[in-house]
Amino acid sequence: MTVSAQAGRVVAREQVGNRVLWSVPVPSNRTVHTAIRDHTVLIVTAQNRPWDATAATYDLRSGKRWWTQALGGLFTRLYVKNDTFFIEYISTGGESRTNTIIQREKASRPLAEVPGRMLTQNANALLFSYEGPVNPYEAVTLNYFRYNLEKHQLVPLNYRVPQRPNCGELQKDTTKVTDRVTNQYVYAMRSDLCGTFVARFDWTKPADTPPVIEQIP
Repeated sequence: MTVSAQAGRVVAREQVGNRVLWSVPVPSNRTVHTAIRDHTVLIVTAQNRPWDATAATYDLRSGKRWWTQALGGLFTRLYVKNDTFFIEYISTGGESRTNTIIQREKASRPLAEVPGRMLTQNANALLFSYEGPVNPYEAVTLNYFRYNLEKHQLVPLNYRVPQRPNCGELQKDTTKVTDRVTNQYVYAMRSDLCGTFVARFDWTKPADTPPVIEQIP
């Protein structure tokens, strides 16, 4: 089956014979974004001025709507992992920030909405940023979310960079890129009276797993 935008509607057709199975109307001033997983299609319609977007999932064969939600912001991207859709948008209320809706196919409501965006991934999980209220000079705490693709479980990861014995308080140089992530680790560069070091957190392990500390010469 194929799903495409045509003359103010989103139309689902059979690939063989091109027969129309169902369609839904779309305002003429909106762009259409679609993703298909098994028997479910996600449709996002969006406009940029003013920022506005709506997401909905439908049964691919019958056109039955499973779920819909107004995003209230600027749609930025969608992607599919296993049987789950991820819809990313920038909210417009109060402070602008990136949010990600996690929506499983045929579900009547989102599994979760993350106040952040995907930073990296591996075969088993996705790592999301946290874009809630933070102190940019905070040297101790790092906040992320891990989503397990098999268990469909969202876990907050609240890491604390440990203070080294007899080395004074931690410092964070905000003029440099001091935190980075890979598909397994979060690296946090910090300084104290004993010099500069990196705390390496394994985000694939339980959140309370202690970091590995590496001194920088």
